[in-house]
Amino acid sequence: MFAGPPSFYFPLRRNLAPPFVHPIVVTPEGQAWRGPLAGKRGERMTPLAAHAILLLSFFAFSSFLAVPRTFARQRGRKRIVFPLLVTFVLLSALPSSSLSRIIQIPGEAGSPGVRMSGGEFAPELAAEEIRVAVREGTPGRVSSLLSTWPELLEARDVNGMTPLFLAVSNGQPEIVRLLLDSGADMHAANRFGAMPFHQAAYAGHRRIVEMLLERGEKVDVKDGDDRTALHLTAWNDRQEIALLLIEKGARVDMGDSAGKGATPLHYAAALGSADVARILLEHCANIDAMAMEGATPLHLAVSREKPKLVRLLLAYNAEVKRKDADGRTAIDLASFSSDRDLEGLLLERGEATTGGIERQTRRKCPSRR
Repeated sequence: MFAGPPSFYFPLRRNLAPPFVHPIVVTPEGQAWRGPLAGKRGERMTPLAAHAILLLSFFAFSSFLAVPRTFARQRGRKRIVFPLLVTFVLLSALPSSSLSRIIQIPGEAGSPGVRMSGGEFAPELAAEEIRVAVREGTPGRVSSLLSTWPELLEARDVNGMTPLFLAVSNGQPEIVRLLLDSGADMHAANRFGAMPFHQAAYAGHRRIVEMLLERGEKVDVKDGDDRTALHLTAWNDRQEIALLLIEKGARVDMGDSAGKGATPLHYAAALGSADVARILLEHCANIDAMAMEGATPLHLAVSREKPKLVRLLLAYNAEVKRKDADGRTAIDLASFSSDRDLEGLLLERGEATTGGIERQTRRKCPSRR
């Protein structure tokens, strides 16, 4: 039912591309190319100097261009060689007046953003600048960029992630606070429908979760698949965040649409999140709730061969004979399992014990049967 964690909840990787691969040259029309000449601090050049350096750069790599393709693969340079060649051809065709307009790259002093010599602005480049600043965790640089171009708060990457979403993903509360104070929309979802709050809960960033709640985020706000943050703590076994959300009023039995009514306990059972499952059960989660194809949490724990979860659910009096949409009980599913102990656990269920496990005493919860 659940194939595994979606990629958009993973923390983002840092951009590891070397700095010399990303110099930027802009024509009078505002078009930009990246080439082989960037340093940490760019300087405006005369047309002659620009052409000279481009030529020297090209010939420095010319010997490498001649080597066999297999060598290029072995060295991992294939991605660099062809962009260099294309960059050289494009830039050589430009008039000298255009080549003098090389973009200033922010240096150590944190110059505000990326601008052309005439003061114009290349939006796509500044958007990348603020993403880099967020990933590197430099609040001063982020603040400087926003003071010049506040619209960067709404800049999105290919996955629809705003700078706020990136900061949440990377677990940077200082930058998250800065972006929120600057007016960032904490409800801006990525293209998968996930909001910063969902990402913070999934990644286990408690300070950020608390910060967003203090700013008015609803504890049960749903993503594009109708999952709440509590679903996502169960997905990644974030027991501390799960307990915090429940204390803040999160509902433990909300169903999603992706799993056709799957509750946080379904997620915990399917993915082996025993600690979160115990917390949910202690807070009266419906142990026999039915989701896609009539599956209960016990069905999922058995079919996914999660013996620890099976023991826990049995200890909390899960219904062993409850049938799914195909008429299968948990015992039926266990008979197909490679873990032969699962079937024994289910068959040996007794009045006071279950497979050698003592019954757990739950808080007083309403009867569901």
